[in-house]
Amino acid sequence: MATIEQIKTSVQGAASSFNVTFDSATGSARTIAVCFSAYENDETGNFTITGVTGNKGETDTAAVSRLSVDNVWRNAIYVAPNVTGGSSHQITIAFSETVLGLMCTLVELSGCDLTTPVDTTGNAGSVSSGQPSGGAATPSAAGIHLSHITILAPSAATFTPGAGWTEGADFNDAAVTASTLIHRTAANGVSQTPSATASVTPDAWQIVHVVLKDAAASGGFSGPFSSRPSTRRGARRRRPQPAGMNMATDVRMWW
Repeated sequence: MATIEQIKTSVQGAASSFNVTFDSATGSARTIAVCFSAYENDETGNFTITGVTGNKGETDTAAVSRLSVDNVWRNAIYVAPNVTGGSSHQITIAFSETVLGLMCTLVELSGCDLTTPVDTTGNAGSVSSGQPSGGAATPSAAGIHLSHITILAPSAATFTPGAGWTEGADFNDAAVTASTLIHRTAANGVSQTPSATASVTPDAWQIVHVVLKDAAASGGFSGPFSSRPSTRRGARRRRPQPAGMNMATDVRMWW
């Protein structure tokens, strides 16, 4: 079963490359999710993510990324499965140019599928006033549903997670607020829509989210049979009989 082991948040100012380090040592055979938002103000949308890497030899792969409609900020979630782990585990996020700031949540998980952890993804956004909600995803397996939500509001805000969601991190940088929500998915294909209510009505919002599936259970019967079991009975054998006894006198001598 996929389980959250630790969460690290970071808010940083203008740069083209950012380092974020877990507070505690990460374990081996773990999955790392890097959920982040970066923003600028020239509205050109020129900046791109050039790499997300860790100092334990892993390279994180983009699960989902979205550039806002007004080209001001980009939300993304990158995932690295089966990491070596260790102390001072640092993640580096690099961009093609200097951005005004980064809001990042690192999530360490155990119990995820270590080969293909990403089950499904989704994204949504709006540059008009309203609360963030959208980008439904339908999981095909049980796992952890991570959603990274960013809002632009007149002032700093806090989030109240939508029904069924649990907030893992909530942090501000002036009028930009980000939240990483965590939700346990269902295995029966029920659609799930990330949502939260901000304490200040947003002028714009954006969501990216990913479902990381549980590792498959090991052991047990892996059937079905390749052919039907034989119904033929084995040959019956007869015990040596004591003198004076025969089948008529004692059938228990047969087996």
